[in-house]
Amino acid sequence: MLVAIVLTNEAVWTGGPDGMTVPRLTLFEWRVRGSDAWYWIAATTFLLGAALALNLIDSPTGRALKAIHDSEVASSMLGVDVARQKLAIFVLSAIYVSVAGSYLALFNGHITPDVSGFVRSIELVAMVVLGGMGSVAGSLVGAAVLVVLPQILTVLHDYEHMVLGLILMGFMIFLRQGIVPSLTAVLVGRRR
Repeated sequence: MLVAIVLTNEAVWTGGPDGMTVPRLTLFEWRVRGSDAWYWIAATTFLLGAALALNLIDSPTGRALKAIHDSEVASSMLGVDVARQKLAIFVLSAIYVSVAGSYLALFNGHITPDVSGFVRSIELVAMVVLGGMGSVAGSLVGAAVLVVLPQILTVLHDYEHMVLGLILMGFMIFLRQGIVPSLTAVLVGRRR
């Protein structure tokens, strides 16, 4: 909320509540235009970001982050520098968000403080929790569900939000660890 307030009030730098115009992206004198070009740019960046995240999970840093997630006290007793690891993952997350926000601004040609509002932040957290925290695939599934499901439910007109809320509550009640970890546990349990 503080970021949204600052972006709204600093009209000299951000254009205030009306936002600001962003020049179109030009790469090596090629001006990026059209949805097709942006899909390719986004897909390439997505694959690169996902590969980096998957490699991070399998690294010593990733194991330290899993330990911190389970218990900060226990991980610090095992020699993990909790503050350093938290700072490193915060910076890495900021890089991901910066790239995504930059793409949004460059694609639209305009950016407003509304994109960093409270409701948007809650939506992003809900994507991660719904899909499964600590899981790259879970975050992707959660994002896909929260983007696609409202589009599918538009056929219900007046009941769209109610049905969406009920479905999300069902996911949270019956798949408490998130969609991907819960389904993975069920599949692994059936194989044994």
